[in-house]
Amino acid sequence: SMDLLSDNVFNATLNTTGFASGTYFVDINATDKAGNIRTVDNGAVIVISSSAKGAYTNSSVSTVINQPTMISANTSATTTVNLGIITNTSTSGSVAIIEYNSTENQTVSGYRVLGKFIEIETSSEIKNNLKWAWLNISYSQAEVDVAGIDESTLRAWYYNSTTNQWIQESNSGVDANRNYVWANVNHFSLYGLYGTPPAPSPT
Repeated sequence: SMDLLSDNVFNATLNTTGFASGTYFVDINATDKAGNIRTVDNGAVIVISSSAKGAYTNSSVSTVINQPTMISANTSATTTVNLGIITNTSTSGSVAIIEYNSTENQTVSGYRVLGKFIEIETSSEIKNNLKWAWLNISYSQAEVDVAGIDESTLRAWYYNSTTNQWIQESNSGVDANRNYVWANVNHFSLYGLYGTPPAPSPT
């Protein structure tokens, strides 16, 4: 259902009873009294998951060809996702960023997971014109300590849904002084932060 709150401001309610767990992106189609039509891809995001911690949506992101467009999203109390998008043409569209504390098939042999997964989805206008993007995901020292990870080994990995495998981003690193993992990517996906256990103390 949809209710008019004030001039040009509407509130929409969607009954999600019976929906399977997952992330749903809502395309918004609107027609005014003059017959003007506006469509916004991924104008809203609905997350149905017990592991979801927070979400960010911006349906009016504009890019300028070969110039970085910066987005800063606080998806939870301990996570800020900074995203720099560079497109090969000037365009506009939507960006959604969702944080989870767990996901299916999250085990990677020999590595430990930080318990921080970031999904990034964009509308086709941005996705199809993406040149590359800079991704920065923050974490807390407490999260590292609980996970039992050597902080210097933290890297961003992405989930390949075709092979059902986690793959380390080839251009990724960590700033242990500022507590964030960074990656330069040419695609958007579900990302996870992984590292290896600390080396055993000499006996």
